[in-house]
Amino acid sequence: MEKVEKKVSVKKIIIVVLIISISFYVVKCGLCSEDFNRDAGQNAETEMLPPPPDDYAELEAKIQQMSKELTYENMQTAKSAQGFVKNPGIIKGKVMVTTAHTDVSERHSGDIIVYIENVHGNNYKPVQKRYAVLTGYIAFTKEKGLPPESPIMDQWNVEFIPHILPVLKGSVVEFPNTDTVRHNVYSPVPIPGTQIMLSLGTYDPEVIKTIRLDKAGEIPLRCNVHQEMSAFIVVLGNPYFTLTNKKGEFIIDNVPPGKYVLKTWHEKFRPVRIGVTVAPNQTVEVELPTIQ
Repeated sequence: MEKVEKKVSVKKIIIVVLIISISFYVVKCGLCSEDFNRDAGQNAETEMLPPPPDDYAELEAKIQQMSKELTYENMQTAKSAQGFVKNPGIIKGKVMVTTAHTDVSERHSGDIIVYIENVHGNNYKPVQKRYAVLTGYIAFTKEKGLPPESPIMDQWNVEFIPHILPVLKGSVVEFPNTDTVRHNVYSPVPIPGTQIMLSLGTYDPEVIKTIRLDKAGEIPLRCNVHQEMSAFIVVLGNPYFTLTNKKGEFIIDNVPPGKYVLKTWHEKFRPVRIGVTVAPNQTVEVELPTIQ
């Protein structure tokens, strides 16, 4: 009888030890899981944090400066495809936007693409550099150390820069990540002229992705990591395009003499157009219909 009681006591001790061990393991795992989730949450929060309010004015100024510099670079890239033009003319003009919500049209009149619909059958090709991607449609990672090959759609301070990027068809567009966090660049619509979705995947800072765009059309851009990010690439048939300033003003130069149709692109409004005649060595001033 005494032996039986001892056996029962030993079993009880073993069961108690097991219960204590399991409880300790569960608590420990729970704490580990909690730490993991907290760390993951902190990482996600780090990527989603808005800029500190105290630095906002400085950051905004830097974004605007970067956008201005990149826009100029992109325009120069397009102009390199124009080639020699005999007795060129200049188109100088203005186009304004009005809305039902404000009478200050300058708020919406910047970053309008103004372009000539057809010049010489739109038989233009960008100047390709020796390391240009020739296969198209597939995202490639560019090697570090190579010089920039514009046009460029940058990512910095959780924003695409510039917000609007017009490019000549056939251009190789670079997508550098100069930010301090990872980004995932994609488009919710197929690449123009294909059934392929533009998706560059998620990549780290200091990485540059490239892709060639061969057909005219519009490509809205988004980031899976930061849903507030958005931008547009507009692929055009010839290099005779530009972006308006905040007052809606624009200049297109080095234009071959002839009769053309001038057209607009705006991310929110329908396009407007106007006929224009460019005389040799002359500047023609136009005012397009109001966009509304």
